[in-house]
Amino acid sequence: MKYSAIIISMIILQTIVFQDFAMAGGKVAKSGIGFRGSYWNMNNDGHFTLRVRENDGYTDFDIGGFGGSLYFFSRVSDQVFMDFSIGAVASVEGRSYDFFAEGDHADVMVVMPITMGFRVNLIPISSGSALEPYFSAGAGAYWLSDIRARDIDTYEEEVIVHSSTKPGAYAGGGFNFMFTKGFGLNYDMRYHWIDFQTEEFNSGLEFSFGLIIAWGTHK
Repeated sequence: MKYSAIIISMIILQTIVFQDFAMAGGKVAKSGIGFRGSYWNMNNDGHFTLRVRENDGYTDFDIGGFGGSLYFFSRVSDQVFMDFSIGAVASVEGRSYDFFAEGDHADVMVVMPITMGFRVNLIPISSGSALEPYFSAGAGAYWLSDIRARDIDTYEEEVIVHSSTKPGAYAGGGFNFMFTKGFGLNYDMRYHWIDFQTEEFNSGLEFSFGLIIAWGTHK
């Protein structure tokens, strides 16, 4: 019964999707906006970081690389889109004591990429497919901020903020799955080269998943 319900749901979903494309006369949206939640491997070490440990009156935490982005896109040809994106990803590491004690500290690293690039769909527009795999590339400015807070003693705290802006670039790929002509899901994976280097702490892979809303008519 469970598998039958799944199969029926998939058939209904596919019917709705392709009926939407048919009613649109094979036309597709021209512009849109997207929202993504993301994980960025800021340590460039291939490890997913999420750790909270309590021991002997203190909490040790390390939460790395979570964030999100907002992006706008516009179709410039049948297969090519221009994308503008702004996002933010943060990594937090520190220790907090349960009682009055010196030594509480927190280090927060924030990366805000502001990029513009191109996305090329791999399946022809004439196919009317709900699945739209693509590859993408672009460049822009990466704002980096390193915030360090320390308890010097019981009554004094020190906060140091260091910020800079670096050029950078990205390349990657992903896919959209369009439920209708104007609404769908997006999965994206890209590698960021901050200051055009691979060994920097912030350069690394970003994995994103979110929603897209599209409007207008191409052709």
